[in-house]
Amino acid sequence: QRSALEVLREAQHRNPKAAPIYSGIAYAARTAGLLDVAVRALKRRDRLIPTSLTHYTAENTYLYLGDWKAFRATLVERPGNPRNTVVHFYRGYLVLAEGHREAAREHFERAVALGQGYGEFLRLSEVFRDITNDRREVALANLRRLERDRTGLRVPDGEFTFKMAEAYALLGDREASLDLLSRAFAQGFGCSRWYRESPFLGPVRQALRWRSLLNRVEERERLIASRFTPRTFGL
Repeated sequence: QRSALEVLREAQHRNPKAAPIYSGIAYAARTAGLLDVAVRALKRRDRLIPTSLTHYTAENTYLYLGDWKAFRATLVERPGNPRNTVVHFYRGYLVLAEGHREAAREHFERAVALGQGYGEFLRLSEVFRDITNDRREVALANLRRLERDRTGLRVPDGEFTFKMAEAYALLGDREASLDLLSRAFAQGFGCSRWYRESPFLGPVRQALRWRSLLNRVEERERLIASRFTPRTFGL
């Protein structure tokens, strides 16, 4: 994130009215745990271009801030948009976080039924669908297969890896969840607030390794926060 934020700052300096730059700042900042920077970047972007004209969906900044109402409002389905798989996944994810398994299953099934779009989210939706159907062994086998297929990716997405860790936690495999949480951190996902507050990681936080991992996440977050503030980007 440090390199990304440095490049984005230079890009913003050269073209301060380019809305996609602020989406980039928001992504890099939220995955670094700089939620104040991220939300201000989103507000700047939305002043530059009306939300109705954008194709951005699933703005996780609001999820990590605990503003689930605002997050839900970003889950907009559009005809033919490949991100519709992401929309349906997160609709189910939110409902499941609220404790409604059957309603969540319906959203995951809709994501799977699309059959096209973001392949990793289609597969993760299958896993979460089977979790809500109490098909533990099927879900576990598919999650392990997804994990194996993502091994060696040139640019792995730590944020997605974190979602897989949550799935392992829901399946009761605490050690596998911790392994993937550590991998998510190594891949760049360092939002300490969501490590602490994800509704799916309760049992994992009782493990001996948890405190060591969280300390590393918080330490890196402090280092990046000392270098990048809202003022850095004029936000």
